[in-house]
Amino acid sequence: FGALGVHQGGARTLVAVAERENLILLWDTRQKDPCMRLARARTIRGQARQLLFSSTADTLISHGSSSTLVWDIRTQQIAATMEAKDPRGRTPSTVSLLEASHMLLCEY
Repeated sequence: FGALGVHQGGARTLVAVAERENLILLWDTRQKDPCMRLARARTIRGQARQLLFSSTADTLISHGSSSTLVWDIRTQQIAATMEAKDPRGRTPSTVSLLEASHMLLCEY
């Protein structure tokens, strides 16, 4: 797999795994099989580097080598796309979710 994200809240733990086939699988650890599949070949470009859940687990950030996507877990749709590059054309190495201000912090 390319990236792993974990959210623990209450009695439920969600695990997100980005696979090489441009697919993100989500598991509720109380179940054996994935509870959700996100993405298609056209939506995730490049290798996934990082997966981040919001504190309420209704949003998932998938940061890749080409773009960063904000997923609405409830609708299983992309809520926003970010393609940030610095003046040298580099993409961020990591992103952090600043929930209080609804912002992503990019580190190069």
